[in-house]
Amino acid sequence: MNINANSFHPLLREIQQLAAHMDQNVLAGLLLVRSASPGFAPSNLQLRIPNFFDDVFQSDIESGASAPWYMVEGASPKECRYALIHALQHISLPRHLLEHLRSSIDSAAIDEIQLGKLVHLLSHLPANPQLLSQVYEANMAAAIPSGGPIPRDFYTPAPIVPPIAEMLELKEGSLYDPCCGSGAMLYSTALSLPHGEQLSLFGQASDTNTYQLCQINALLHGLAVDLGGQPADVLNKDLQNGRYFDYILANPPFNLSNWCEGLSPCDERLKYGLPPRSNANYMWLQHIIHHLAPNGRSAVMMPNGSLTTQQRAERTIRHG
Repeated sequence: MNINANSFHPLLREIQQLAAHMDQNVLAGLLLVRSASPGFAPSNLQLRIPNFFDDVFQSDIESGASAPWYMVEGASPKECRYALIHALQHISLPRHLLEHLRSSIDSAAIDEIQLGKLVHLLSHLPANPQLLSQVYEANMAAAIPSGGPIPRDFYTPAPIVPPIAEMLELKEGSLYDPCCGSGAMLYSTALSLPHGEQLSLFGQASDTNTYQLCQINALLHGLAVDLGGQPADVLNKDLQNGRYFDYILANPPFNLSNWCEGLSPCDERLKYGLPPRSNANYMWLQHIIHHLAPNGRSAVMMPNGSLTTQQRAERTIRHG
């Protein structure tokens, strides 16, 4: 179902304000249960949007009573945490992700009043990937310290995505992000395709936290992604080895040092030479070149200094 997000802007803004201060795993659990409950229809539509809200819920209203969101929506503030844990067991999730969420929600510090308000507001938001993923990504953006550096392998700001998608001139095929972090850039780029066209999505996340974030974000977007089956440092353990992609995009961490602890000097990605231990920029570039299919296209963000570096190893690679 196509949703006009602007119709829900006031409600979405209020939800995002509450969600910004909510434990990330609690919010993820809420959004996953809500997304798995398209048949849920709030009994008291105090936030009704005339002529539109009826259409959103009417087609699914008959199956609504079995929606897992009812377990959460009907719980008292003190019971809401445990109702959420119980509801998560009634939706289809990878076992490791379910166990992580259950454990995290059980131990999280929760303001019961704020949680109750958020549940109430989410009950009046359609279970639509476009809307629910916006809430989740707003929470991730709020987690970045104000004025501090953006952890590039975790979250790429939304305004950066459209020019990258335009440069790639995307059509159907495969799309890979070797440092996909939360998946925000990968999924936004995939969803920029014209209606009816699809991309097979691939990525790699460097640690357990971003691996789980990326999986949750994919579920909320209604997308499938191959992350290699586990988290791993892509420069030292390439989980997509042997695969070649039509499109690659990346916003890797700039000037990463001490990056080559597990890298073999015979690694087939080192076609142009071994980058210096003090800076991984040229390893990222070689990794991406290695994984491009014939006639493949890539868009990679790099610091300006990568173009003019006079470091001997990097100069050799660039001239290669």
